Amino acid sequence: MQRETYHRVAATSSDEIGRLTNTFNAMTEELNYARKKMQKWTQSLEEEVKKKTKEILKTQGKLIQAEKMAALGRITADIAHEIRNPLTALGEFGRRLQKVSSSEKEKEYSDIIVSEVHRLEQILRDVMTFSRDVKTCFEKMPVTDMVKDCVLTFSALCEEHGITIDARYGTSLPVLVDRGQAAQAIKNLISNAIDVMTNGGSLLVTTSLERLYDAPFVAAYIGYRAWHPSGAATSHFRAVSYDQGNRPWYRARAFDQKEDHRRARGLH
Repeated sequence: MQRETYHRVAATSSDEIGRLTNTFNAMTEELNYARKKMQKWTQSLEEEVKKKTKEILKTQGKLIQAEKMAALGRITADIAHEIRNPLTALGEFGRRLQKVSSSEKEKEYSDIIVSEVHRLEQILRDVMTFSRDVKTCFEKMPVTDMVKDCVLTFSALCEEHGITIDARYGTSLPVLVDRGQAAQAIKNLISNAIDVMTNGGSLLVTTSLERLYDAPFVAAYIGYRAWHPSGAATSHFRAVSYDQGNRPWYRARAFDQKEDHRRARGLH
């Protein structure tokens, strides 16, 4: 703590000594004012230096992160390029299978191959341009139709794993969504459910029109009941909801049957 340097001398006379005393007191006051002002400037300067130093460190961190992202972008582009070549070949073979398929089942499988290759090619294009904004293409379409296509994609895989599909489609109302991204969300949930049901089980897929805070939305629910060697069963429930209003959005939400029986209807 700095000592106060200001000291006023009492003027006891009006002669030359008194005038000199008053002049000394005025000079002392001015010096004290200048000292306080300089201290304030010094404090402000220190605070400004700290602020600028913090901003510089923050900017430096962003530059380092940008360099990392640039390096990651180059690696990602190389990987995407390596994947795209065999993927193109798979797509070509899938289209050839479509032409030579002799049964309805073979035609269905070849259609799935071509559709999934097309989806993967779209993902690769997004990966190639991940440093830029990925364009979102919204369209108004029934969620149920999209969910049906997603379920069809996994029907053969479910059959191989001894998984029964219980599909209950309750609404055909259209919503505004990006079909590619929305379908990807549904397929991810179905794929995760199948991965859990290693010993078979039941996959429940439903669509329904619901309301939340007086706002209507279409919900697509993906649930499963997995069998275990011990005879026990594990149930889980996930949902993707789509606003029916003018603003397009969708989000994934997870529910546990034990915690929310109302959400897990049909899984008992």
